[in-house]
Amino acid sequence: MFGIILALFLIPYSKVFAAPAPDVNGDGYVSILDLRQLIANLSAVFDHNTVIQKYASITPQNGLGCDFTIGLNVTTADGFGNYSAARPGNTVCLTAGNRGGLKLINFKGTATAPITFINHGGKVVMNVGSSNGGIGISVFGSQYIHLTGTGDPTVKYGIEIYNGGNSAVDTNHSGTNGRTDGTEYVEFDHIYGHDVGAGFRAAKNNDLLDTGIVWTGHQFYIHDNYIKTTSGEAMYIGTSDTHGLFPIHDVQIYNNLIEDAGYDGIQTRQAHTKVLVHHNTIIGTGRDPRKNGTIDNSAGFNIAKGTDTGDWYDNLIIGARTAFFIKDSSTVRVFNNVIIDSGHTTPYTGPEGAVQISNARNVSFLFNTIVNKSVTAAYGITINGSTGTVNNNIVGGSFNSLITGSGMTVTNNLTNANLQTFGFVGLSNNDLHLTSTSPAINTATSNTFPTVDFDNIIRPQGIKSDIGAFEYR
Repeated sequence: MFGIILALFLIPYSKVFAAPAPDVNGDGYVSILDLRQLIANLSAVFDHNTVIQKYASITPQNGLGCDFTIGLNVTTADGFGNYSAARPGNTVCLTAGNRGGLKLINFKGTATAPITFINHGGKVVMNVGSSNGGIGISVFGSQYIHLTGTGDPTVKYGIEIYNGGNSAVDTNHSGTNGRTDGTEYVEFDHIYGHDVGAGFRAAKNNDLLDTGIVWTGHQFYIHDNYIKTTSGEAMYIGTSDTHGLFPIHDVQIYNNLIEDAGYDGIQTRQAHTKVLVHHNTIIGTGRDPRKNGTIDNSAGFNIAKGTDTGDWYDNLIIGARTAFFIKDSSTVRVFNNVIIDSGHTTPYTGPEGAVQISNARNVSFLFNTIVNKSVTAAYGITINGSTGTVNNNIVGGSFNSLITGSGMTVTNNLTNANLQTFGFVGLSNNDLHLTSTSPAINTATSNTFPTVDFDNIIRPQGIKSDIGAFEYR
């Protein structure tokens, strides 16, 4: 990962230990919302067995020198044309100020020397309108690109994109080198997109749709962004195989805040090997009336057709029509997530709930906390035609059925319609940490528990690990 990988350790999963997250207010806990702002050392388990990767926040690059500058009136920057002198390792600065959309095309960095595009002199504000096909920033036919809004240390999101009917950032077309010259090896961070059709659309190649040509993409890192109020998905990563076969590898999506997504919060399709989706906060999905009565495309996380070998963990989902929709995917692990008030129905209809696992294979859904306080939904977890395990989860509150369906091994989950029985610290303020009297403490049965909990606290703290996303300490 460009500029943020701190270390890579090849040590057994069962031997991994991570330092506790900081206790900000001194109450003995790290609050969910404070954690989102304060994570400095995140430990991420991936490759399912042996690899640990640690991340740190990106340092704002205010002092970064500019090799090239893209002015406010430039609508297309072409690595084969008006910016043909750009080379691997160069920094291309986006002049601060108000502007329309921008197309970046045909830029070629390398693995050791990506080309960085960064705001310079303040915030870049894009009122997209009809410019650039309704896209804020399109990145076409380019490889090893880092687009970042960290150019001003006083501004968290140095690139703001709004009023675009298409998407804030889009990579879904090829370049001048031909239709197979798709965009890959990219990192996008510190971008604020709002009131747009979609936030990020990435990892497919529309120029190959219906051609029968297979295009394989690699390395899509999307982190530390804020997406608010989309008519479609906040993030659509990959593509359906209805019209094209585009497998993608090494997809990492983390530390993003998503609010009020019209369709899904984060959808992944045809994503294979080292798919890591973690430490994201999603508040409100599936709000577009066009999705009335449907579950597909209205989830917090849509783990969709062709996605396999990945981890979804340490995410907070509030008010999604469905928090996790896992369908036609395989070998995925979902753990340490907190899900609150999913399955909202007004003004919608249909059987909605927190988690739906459908026609999926080898799914591990474990150590999650699922509660409905103010919303009555059809189910907490429903299983249809799937294999794998559902264990050591807390599922409680206003669900018609807490866990329903068959096919997967369902064991040792703590379920109750009465949320008072779980011994949470503070239901009123969504503090789902455990009190000392909680029946979840020391009652987990699996030997494959995550080595840390939602707060990055080592498991177990007692003689056994605790059920749910939080370890009592």
